Amino acid sequence: MTASPQPIDDQTPPFHKAADVSASAKQQDKQNQASGQSSPIEDPNRRTKILFFYQDFGAAGGIERFIAQLAKDLFDAKSYDPIVVCTHDSPLYHRLKEHRINVHGIESSGWLSNPHLRFLDLATWRQVKQILDREKPDLVHVHIGHLEHLFFKRWGYPVVYSFHGYGSLYSMANVMNPVKRWIKQLTRKCFRWMAGKLDALVFVSHAEQRRMISEEYLDPDMQAEVVHNGIDLTLIEEKVGKTDIITMRRTLGLPVKAPLVSFINRLDANKNPWHFLELVDRLCAIPELEAVHFVIAGNGPLEDEVRVRTRLKPYRDRIHVVGYQKDIYPLIATSSLIVHIPDREGFGLGVLEAMALGVPCIATKVGGIPEIVDIPEQSELLVYPGDIDGMVQRAVQWLNPENTQRDELIQSLKTRAQEFDLSRQTASILEVYHRVLNI
Repeated sequence: MTASPQPIDDQTPPFHKAADVSASAKQQDKQNQASGQSSPIEDPNRRTKILFFYQDFGAAGGIERFIAQLAKDLFDAKSYDPIVVCTHDSPLYHRLKEHRINVHGIESSGWLSNPHLRFLDLATWRQVKQILDREKPDLVHVHIGHLEHLFFKRWGYPVVYSFHGYGSLYSMANVMNPVKRWIKQLTRKCFRWMAGKLDALVFVSHAEQRRMISEEYLDPDMQAEVVHNGIDLTLIEEKVGKTDIITMRRTLGLPVKAPLVSFINRLDANKNPWHFLELVDRLCAIPELEAVHFVIAGNGPLEDEVRVRTRLKPYRDRIHVVGYQKDIYPLIATSSLIVHIPDREGFGLGVLEAMALGVPCIATKVGGIPEIVDIPEQSELLVYPGDIDGMVQRAVQWLNPENTQRDELIQSLKTRAQEFDLSRQTASILEVYHRVLNI
């Protein structure tokens, strides 16, 4: 692979289990034969079954879009049968249904939704075991969790684990409470132990891998693949091209011609909707920007509070909280500026989607975002978390209609986004699958 989704650099030694992958696949082949499953190694005409496991609890963000895109790409490839196990009646569940993907919805106990407790939800695991017995996948690709993948290993399945960057769950930074710090230390020991049980570990950015090593969640001599997320550039263009933007704006209650500054994120503390509202406060005080309106799109635990705080603002008529949007690409395309300012980020798919549509995006310099925005104008888009002054300065710069550099920036964004085409991501993921299954 010559583009961005490629193996990690030589600074990190090879994955200590790499030499055992072939043996693992052969062992799985024997188990398949014993249980009556046909083997992808022996039967070249049989579709390889890949089961994605993701307990999303109704979330809607970058990980969900990643899974939906990858599953659809495998489905279209004809030689794979993607199977997705996710939370029943979630946005991801319905999106997969629309794409005719084989999806199983699981009912989970709400009080066990805490990441540290999910693996204790025995009712969920009974449902998962029934699905496994029925579908008999060749490989399980886990996209979230703490110790969940051990169930799949215990049941004899090869496991690929994608680490998307789970906010503060796997981080010791700024943890001062003694009890929380003890829990974090235990979590760190569990992750180091469980990483050695995987058939392959995949990170979505070099930054996340380096952070996990520096915070001692991962042994330095234990490699993981780094595969950047990809986007379906053709699909994005088609969706935008088929959308009547004026009708969409009117449907969402947006002014037809006003410039829009949009915040399209899961509404939780990590994504910083309050920092966005601080930015809005500052921009609304600038007379030259009086025509600008602001959009907050997404769902999450802070959605109700965001709506309440917005209604209390003196400029509330210029802020539009539109909730979860199944198709975000037309909204991105009609925006003059996107704001993506999390404290922590594994990759930053929202930034990449804005780039693909040629929309400037103010983003925080965290996680994989600098790897995405690797263009000459990077410093004029990225800020450190909490730097409201920096956000204001960059917003004013790119909202200025007389800024002659905007066209050049748009071209740089689009050119860079081309390097993250979904086909490259899928090819890299398939290389991991093939190595694990020895096919």
